[in-house]
Amino acid sequence: MKRLPFLLLVLALFTSSCTTLNVSDLQNLERASFEPLQLRPEVEPNNLRIDVIRQTEEFMENDTTVETLNTPYHPLGFYLGNGLFYDLNENLSLRVDDLLNAPSDGFDIVQINRPEKNKRVVEYSFAADTLWVKYRPNRRPVYQYHQVSSPGRVSFVRNKRMLYAIDETGSSLAYYRGKRRWRDSIAQTGENSFCFKTRWGKRYFEQSGDKLALGREFQVVLANDGKAIYIKRGKKGRRLLYTIERGPDRIFIYDRRNRGKMIVFEENGILVYRNSDQLAKYELK
Repeated sequence: MKRLPFLLLVLALFTSSCTTLNVSDLQNLERASFEPLQLRPEVEPNNLRIDVIRQTEEFMENDTTVETLNTPYHPLGFYLGNGLFYDLNENLSLRVDDLLNAPSDGFDIVQINRPEKNKRVVEYSFAADTLWVKYRPNRRPVYQYHQVSSPGRVSFVRNKRMLYAIDETGSSLAYYRGKRRWRDSIAQTGENSFCFKTRWGKRYFEQSGDKLALGREFQVVLANDGKAIYIKRGKKGRRLLYTIERGPDRIFIYDRRNRGKMIVFEENGILVYRNSDQLAKYELK
């Protein structure tokens, strides 16, 4: 009898790890077409994203313990169309503000984590080039940054300290951070091609018809007469990681075992599920 709780725990973990999206929903989906893919340098400063692929990093806590943490979002990257954003830290996500059709000059977006339990409510308010974040039930919003614009540059400033700056020259963008002016840059090299330059080297991004090559890491393909987007591993895309499909009121992102995310559109918001678990709700106020 002493072993029963442990066995139940193992069974619960095994069961939860095997949960998938509803296969019948996928099979019966009335598939709609996506918009053409794009490859456009863009800045996403608010971290309002739904992860498709999130990179991780490992850190040694001590001689025997390794901690795995999510790689931070990078504000600079590429907009790929259909709400997809790929940042320079190799994180692929969907922009929440894009899915909600939020105005670019100002919005109020409420994020409710685990809505059935109302675990945590966060309100993002962007107005007058300033972002405030309010963590309920705390009443006071927390100031995050404000933008300072000058010819060819936008600086993101908190109080009097510059967090980072973005320089724009034509279709090229450069990112600066810190006193040493750490610089990442995206330079256009052709009509549909870009080069990402860092201290460590160069990566190339290019669009060829319905295919996007994101360095040597990923390939994004518009397939099935525009009714599916494939996310593949490697520049040549030999391994399929995820398929993205959409219907009249939802988007599915799933792997070969039907595991992944579902995004359901409501009148003024979206619900986000991971397999059968509801993760969050976003509302545009």
